[in-house]
Amino acid sequence: MHRARRYFLFCICFFILSCATKEDGAKTDSIPAHPVKSKIASVLPHDSVGKKKHDTIFKIADFLVEGYDGLVLEVSDNRHPVPFEKMKSKGDTLYSDSRYTLLGNFDEVSNRIVYLKYPKAAKFEQHPVDSVYRGILAKPDFKTDRKALWYVTMVKSECRTEGVNFAGHYTLATIGCGCPCQVIVVIDRITGRIYFSSLPKMMKEGVANEDFRADSRLVRINIGLDDEHPGYYSCFYEWRDSVFVKAR
Repeated sequence: MHRARRYFLFCICFFILSCATKEDGAKTDSIPAHPVKSKIASVLPHDSVGKKKHDTIFKIADFLVEGYDGLVLEVSDNRHPVPFEKMKSKGDTLYSDSRYTLLGNFDEVSNRIVYLKYPKAAKFEQHPVDSVYRGILAKPDFKTDRKALWYVTMVKSECRTEGVNFAGHYTLATIGCGCPCQVIVVIDRITGRIYFSSLPKMMKEGVANEDFRADSRLVRINIGLDDEHPGYYSCFYEWRDSVFVKAR
């Protein structure tokens, strides 16, 4: 009698446990087997993992970008910005001014530089000097900017070999800090005064390359693609009252 009752209770418990297991199995089957791709992953180039990426030149509107295969760029009018849900690119802000914003994937820009086309400001003749100094050249006075002492040897060398090469009576010294990287120091060859601490941050931290002339106050920054794609630069500076200001 007792055995019959225990057997009956055992059968009931086994039946209940079997039902619970089936219900749990049904819940597990409802979970998707493959996660949905994220928006960021969908814009990466097909060879971005485990394979070499190739540099490609991209032109869009007045912008030029050197990036990896598969880079997606789009220009947004700031008056009517592209809604996030309609973006085709990752959405990183690569460049922005009062009118336009260039969007893309910052990690896919190979040299982290956006080049812009400046048809007027790019001309040295737009920023002339009255004359080029031909007198005795003053030696660099490091007391006027002691932070330039980090580059004392190269500054002296540039002053000795280059002479007046910028803005009428200055030596614009370019000092290598890597490949490609150049720090800029400006020396007044009439007074010997050095300008380094007051220069724009990018000039003190290093630019890719630059272009300048003795008879002009204009400096073109990052002109690495100029031979193949003339007229594109990352920015321009004008030397005005001993200070660099963005050229317009």
